[in-house]
Amino acid sequence: TKNELMPARRLKMLELLYKEFKKYLKRKRTVHKELGSREKVQEARRVKMLHCPSKAMDIKSEIYVLRDQYAEISSSSAHLLKELELHQSFKENGVPSCELEGLESLGSMLRVVVRNDVALSNSSVQWFRIQPKGHKKEIISGATKLVYAPEPHDVGRYLQAEVNLGGETSVAKTAGPLDPGLFVCLHMVI
Repeated sequence: TKNELMPARRLKMLELLYKEFKKYLKRKRTVHKELGSREKVQEARRVKMLHCPSKAMDIKSEIYVLRDQYAEISSSSAHLLKELELHQSFKENGVPSCELEGLESLGSMLRVVVRNDVALSNSSVQWFRIQPKGHKKEIISGATKLVYAPEPHDVGRYLQAEVNLGGETSVAKTAGPLDPGLFVCLHMVI
């Protein structure tokens, strides 16, 4: 009987082990399924991050834009400071100051006006176009009078008149780039 109990016990033990092994396999399968779904979720998040710019990328691009704007403002402020120094030195040296009168737009007429009641009989004038970025100065051929009618290719550029008053030079410049003005509106209507 002892020999008979041995196989019965063994059989029960084997059955218990088999049941435990089945439970273990079942748990392992669910864990693998969960891991598979986790991996799928992580993969989906990764793909979404690749297709949609992240906040860090937005901030990075914003920084680049702000750097560009800062560089542009710095260069224009440096240019304006140089111009201010030039005008102040002209005023200190007794050079008559000149200003531009008229609308700063296409289809208008700009006129150089000297403020210190100086005779303009022996003066010479030269008009220039200036690029808003880079401040490249381009001479306007034939523009040598006190009045100037802006041309279509002056739009978006500054205009500057340099007046030579008997050896002294005075500069007058538009406040901003030339505006297309009514010319563009009328052209669009017609």
